[in-house]
Amino acid sequence: MEALYTGDYENAIQMLVEVAENKKISKKDSQEAYYTAAYLNEQMNLGKEQTLIYLQLAHDVDPESEIAQNVQQIISMIQLEMEEEEAFYYSEEYRTEGNAN
Repeated sequence: MEALYTGDYENAIQMLVEVAENKKISKKDSQEAYYTAAYLNEQMNLGKEQTLIYLQLAHDVDPESEIAQNVQQIISMIQLEMEEEEAFYYSEEYRTEGNAN
């Protein structure tokens, strides 16, 4: 919590991952820690790829849980968003190159 309050989000994320990897905590707590790490990663714009990794880890802890179902929907939405961004980038790049010729 101290890392969050001081704005050290990367350290807070790392601590959450360490908690999630702790075999002594429940599956639910592990899922929530990975999910929170994904949320912070996305909010701090630290990379969608890493956000997806944390979300997939959250899902894999207990694929049958309610949280896992929600996480799978979020994964799908982020993947779709990334595909749309990539398509837009390449279409813009293509148009720019086409105008240069």
